[in-house]
Amino acid sequence: MNSDAPFDTSDPQTRLALKLLRLQVLTPLSVLINVAANLVCALVLSPSMADITELFPTNITPKTEMVGFYMTAVYVLLIGFCVLLITARNPETKETLVNGVGLRLVVVNWLMTAWAALWALQLFIPSTVVLGLVTVLLGWITFSLVWYTPGGPLTRPFDSLFIHSPLKLWFMITLMLDFPLSLFIGLGWNYPYTRPDMYARKQWEAFAFIVSMHAVGVLWVFFRRDLTVTIGGLWLVLAVMLKRPKGAPVFAALVVFAVLYPLTYISTMAWQRLKRHEQDEGRIALPPDEEAAQENNVDANPDENVSDVWGGQNRS
Repeated sequence: MNSDAPFDTSDPQTRLALKLLRLQVLTPLSVLINVAANLVCALVLSPSMADITELFPTNITPKTEMVGFYMTAVYVLLIGFCVLLITARNPETKETLVNGVGLRLVVVNWLMTAWAALWALQLFIPSTVVLGLVTVLLGWITFSLVWYTPGGPLTRPFDSLFIHSPLKLWFMITLMLDFPLSLFIGLGWNYPYTRPDMYARKQWEAFAFIVSMHAVGVLWVFFRRDLTVTIGGLWLVLAVMLKRPKGAPVFAALVVFAVLYPLTYISTMAWQRLKRHEQDEGRIALPPDEEAAQENNVDANPDENVSDVWGGQNRS
């Protein structure tokens, strides 16, 4: 312990409080700058972020309106994250914020601020590199949060809504859409926007990305029964599927995953309820057999049984 320090820095609770204080200062600031940069690039600059996406169409290009709605939901939830970060009182919530998320989210926000500028300048290779780093960091956070998952939807509901949900959704759109889209454009796998008849260009590469990324999402839903991933994955699939034209294999894969996400979630939840019902039935007490019932009778009425025995001897 440092004798000059006004508090014991070797105490785990003190270190946790200091880390939380640092996050309470840096995280809201980074979120604010990220949101401001993306709003400027999306609404003020020309061409806007959506216009650039339309200028370089690919087989994985989504409907920009649906992506905008998705990211608006993520940013609203991130604002809730900042409020929860400042007002947190539950020790488990503090542990989740400090150890499950930490300064990685601050770095992600600054990287996304840089990405918005790179995308606006149409520097697609540097944009792809930045999105790759963001994907790694968000994936790291998402898997760290597995160890801090609440026991159910009613257990620490604000943690589920404002910590787990926005970071999962953000990781999903970065991994399944933003990164591959920037990579496709950076590699020149797009087709001229004036030639929509060339939409089948690089369709098999797009097919491979869609199948590999969304197969991971469906497996996550299968093993974790995660409603957030189900909704996010389905929304992203529909966002790409509804943006036409699309190559036949790409469209077929999107239709399959549009069915698989909700079907996997519903079937796993139904299976879980069936197993729980069977376990509850197995715990019902079975009626005792006749011999056990007689033994219980003897134990319950000892005086009556003794009188029966003496009565029998007198009759003899």
